[in-house]
Amino acid sequence: MRFLFRMLNVIEYLEVDGQPGFQPQGGQDRVLSSYGTSRSSGPGSNSGKGPTRHAQWQNWVVGTPVVNSSSNATIYSFSASTVDDIVYVLGKISSQATSYQNVSLNPNNVKIDIQVQDYPFNTSSSDSHIAIVAIVRAQAQFEDRSSDNKQVHISGDYASAVTAILGWAPTVAIDGVDYDVVATPLIRTSEQDDGAPASGSLQRDDSSNDGDDTSIGGQQYIVIFSFP
Repeated sequence: MRFLFRMLNVIEYLEVDGQPGFQPQGGQDRVLSSYGTSRSSGPGSNSGKGPTRHAQWQNWVVGTPVVNSSSNATIYSFSASTVDDIVYVLGKISSQATSYQNVSLNPNNVKIDIQVQDYPFNTSSSDSHIAIVAIVRAQAQFEDRSSDNKQVHISGDYASAVTAILGWAPTVAIDGVDYDVVATPLIRTSEQDDGAPASGSLQRDDSSNDGDDTSIGGQQYIVIFSFP
């Protein structure tokens, strides 16, 4: 199973419907502004309410590996920020299971910190909130070494797999004060990422000489983290 996490945009909104967190479907929350960090638009960015801004990512930077003295694990990091420095992303992964800066890391987990600073709020009201919108795509993969032209189909819902691998901190620090993070339930979307198929039919890659790396069209979900 392969997973892709991609940040789409930041939403400034007013809580209207009484449900905690930004509700893009069926909710009445008022979008005040949006800040896009992807070519694809996310919930709230096309609402026509408030200004919409887009920013390019600067080059990704690979940090200097750090050896954790307590476990001898090597911590690798990478980071990027938008050209206006409003959004900053820092990722960490470890060569082996370890605890680093009070976070459990292992080679199969990537810890991602997202920092939003100096956001261009569209209102001075203290009642406005911020939500981060991202896409998670789950896609099954396997290697097919047979020479037969087969069709493979899958059924079911990937939501349980996405929920199992996606975790987040329960609080976020805003100006030195911790606030609860509200995660909106996963929203299934048909929007494609890099042209990947949404159906369950087998897609064969004949470029491999020692077997075909096969991808089965997966499912894509929108996840929203709000800071009310």
